Amino acid sequence: MRTKFMMAAFLLFILIFSLLAPGAYSYGREKASMQHIDIGCKFFSAANLILENSAELTLSDEQVNRIKALQNETEKSLIRSEREIELVEVDIKAQLHGDMIDPGILAKFIDQKYELKKMKDKALVESIMSLNSILTEEQRKTLTSLSSKCKKEAGRRE
Repeated sequence: MRTKFMMAAFLLFILIFSLLAPGAYSYGREKASMQHIDIGCKFFSAANLILENSAELTLSDEQVNRIKALQNETEKSLIRSEREIELVEVDIKAQLHGDMIDPGILAKFIDQKYELKKMKDKALVESIMSLNSILTEEQRKTLTSLSSKCKKEAGRRE
């Protein structure tokens, strides 16, 4: 009798744990992924924040047009870069699935892939710097206060 009770309690514990574990796991992964936001996301978030608050920042029409043009060019450049990276990834997969794997060629493709990623990130950093250069010093200060206000509001929602 006691053995059956212990076995039932153990199975109940396992059942409860198995139901709760996936939720805890996904919550942890979500938190971890939020800490690593890619540079492109930062650029587009900043540009959208600026455009959404153009009245508060007192942006001129020329500044708005320059920001929109920069967004457009950055998005096109990002798409091109990502496609080039995907093409190199296809070459890597083809090399890995071939009959004879040539380590020299494979290393060349891997170097090429990470060189393209490096160039993409550098271009995004340049876009962020260009975005900041469009704003005046006073507008940058106002943007900083708006950004911190948005982060505080986002922290309250979590």
